[in-house]
Amino acid sequence: MLQNNPFLMFLLILGMMAATYIPRLIPFYMIQDLRLAPRFKRFLELIPFTALGALILPGVLTSVPGQPLAMTLGIIFAAFWAWCKGGIMVPVAGAIAIVYMVLLIG
Repeated sequence: MLQNNPFLMFLLILGMMAATYIPRLIPFYMIQDLRLAPRFKRFLELIPFTALGALILPGVLTSVPGQPLAMTLGIIFAAFWAWCKGGIMVPVAGAIAIVYMVLLIG
């Protein structure tokens, strides 16, 4: 039914968009004028980083089976560069390059 009717497909996409956007928008407007304690505000600011870490780290730890040295050197480089210089592209590309070089050498 939806495959033959592009307008219904468009309405379905708009409905799904609204269903996911509205629950994100409501809390934003509810706490817009709310004063938060600095420590709690810092906690909320760190949630995206911890969530990314929880999603990425298991994949990194299992990315090179049987080669703990390559994995460890890649993690060390990415963590060091990200801590000192910031950014995301250089740590990821550098970690990939280091793992690749270690795998070529050993």
